[in-house]
Amino acid sequence: MALQGKNRTFVKTALKNKNRLYPRLNLSVRFLSLPLTDIPAEIAREAEENPFLEIQTDEFLYHREDFTASTMADSDERMWENLGDTNISIFSDLNAQIVLLSPDDVSRKILELIISSLDEQGFSKVTLAELIEYGYTKKEIKRSREILRNLEPVGVGSESMMEGLVWQAEKKFPHDRETLDVLHFLNSHIDFMGNKGGDKNSFNEEDLAKYIREHLHIPEKQLTGILGKIKSLNPFPLESREQAERYILPDIIFQEDHNGVRIEISGSTFLDVYINEELMRQVTPSLAGEEKKIWMEKYQKALLIRDALAYRKSSLLRIARFIVKRQPEFFRKGAGTLDPMNLKEASEELKLHISSVSRIVSQKYCQTRWGVHPLKIFFPHGIKTREGLISIGRIKEMITEIIQGEDTESPFSDEQIAEIMTKNGVLIRRRTVAKYRNLLHMPSAFKRKAIKN
Repeated sequence: MALQGKNRTFVKTALKNKNRLYPRLNLSVRFLSLPLTDIPAEIAREAEENPFLEIQTDEFLYHREDFTASTMADSDERMWENLGDTNISIFSDLNAQIVLLSPDDVSRKILELIISSLDEQGFSKVTLAELIEYGYTKKEIKRSREILRNLEPVGVGSESMMEGLVWQAEKKFPHDRETLDVLHFLNSHIDFMGNKGGDKNSFNEEDLAKYIREHLHIPEKQLTGILGKIKSLNPFPLESREQAERYILPDIIFQEDHNGVRIEISGSTFLDVYINEELMRQVTPSLAGEEKKIWMEKYQKALLIRDALAYRKSSLLRIARFIVKRQPEFFRKGAGTLDPMNLKEASEELKLHISSVSRIVSQKYCQTRWGVHPLKIFFPHGIKTREGLISIGRIKEMITEIIQGEDTESPFSDEQIAEIMTKNGVLIRRRTVAKYRNLLHMPSAFKRKAIKN
């Protein structure tokens, strides 16, 4: 039955809005997710292809040594040319690999979205549902993810640690059916593996061995060999790279004065782009048909890029104000005073989707009088006490204090440390103590005693 009247109008409007919305979403997500180090090269690349996109290049120059902008009134040097000399970050490297693989246009756009969403460990934070929401089909997404498996380091862009290990094993042990079967099984059962923290990228070796024994009944000797091969793989794709080569630029600068905390969005000058309206007025009257359509698309994309950069700046400013409001003690006394807080709280107060908050915070840094920190430092997890939640930073301090005050001839076990902390009102388990003790690079009780002797 043909659509008529109001329904036909609605469908036409919906399709029109859909076509207009997805490019805006794609660009907003891309620029929101990228770290500050990659923004200049990305804008320069877009400007090379788009005559309507202009960049102010003759006023500021970025100095690598101190990452501050200084006026260049008497110089002919160009900021964008100088920025091109900096080391290539992992994001630029991955995008270059995508170009070499020469996927179709749709696959390239999907891959750029996935790459721009990577967290510090190399896992993708953009979900299948979000990619579908951007207008891509499951078939297009599947085709793109097949290309993703060929990027180096292998595993980058995977959705979880297990999936990344599967990709690596398929490259490293292509004929080892037993190891591949175990990894495929673990990856398909990742939601049922009893990881109480709900983190798909954090599993204890004992827990994995126990889960495999319980469900696959593999002989002990064979299982030992399989686990040895799995341990030879890299659970976190980006940890295999020279991350020290990548420069860290603070996106937000918090400066304190007698009026409180002043917020500055770093790099705001080179995040400004301009639209060449004069070119638009000169060119479009003489064009028609397909040629005019191409030029209009370039003009619209230039507008969307400008809007995406403005959205990035405003989002960072909003999250910075939220941080100052919710973590005031940090600016007075330092990181040890941070209160437990999660992304959901920011999402509710700022009226943003939690995935947007995650992108704002991920791969972003701030400069404070206490040094340069990732924005994620302001969202510490908490542990229950009799009086509420306390931050992980405080938990680490308590473990350190207990170990430093112990009898070195009879050091406390993790179980004993957990009991001491529980008596002091902090409900904590032995495994949690062991986790944070290892993060503090403190040896076990047995090793501490051996070191003393």
